[in-house]
Amino acid sequence: DAHRFVLVCPSFGYGNWEHPDSPMAVQRAVNYALEHFAGIDPARVYLAGLSQGGAGVGRAAATLPGTFAGLVFLSGTMEPTVLQSEAFAGKRVLVIQGDGDRHVTLKNVLTGVEALKQAGAGVTVLRD
Repeated sequence: DAHRFVLVCPSFGYGNWEHPDSPMAVQRAVNYALEHFAGIDPARVYLAGLSQGGAGVGRAAATLPGTFAGLVFLSGTMEPTVLQSEAFAGKRVLVIQGDGDRHVTLKNVLTGVEALKQAGAGVTVLRD
């Protein structure tokens, strides 16, 4: 209440965000938040994913265009073929990646970042 935000954390099982039904799990979570928490501005809904959740971010944003004000990939799996969608044009995207991550490689992330840029997304990358 003090910071005026709601954090909703859907899950689609461990490592299952690449499943074709995963965007609907995200949509259900968004719908739940909008229905159960008064005052949420639908134009200020952001989607973030950690690790394999990055695949969920990409797939949900591609499947549900116009739903999210921006996206965050936290050392997230990025699927360039998904991220090339026109649904990302004009989308604000923050990518945070640790160079020492052994599971989500920097090469994969940079390839995903390039796909987002080619799709017209405004991408900010923070690396450590």
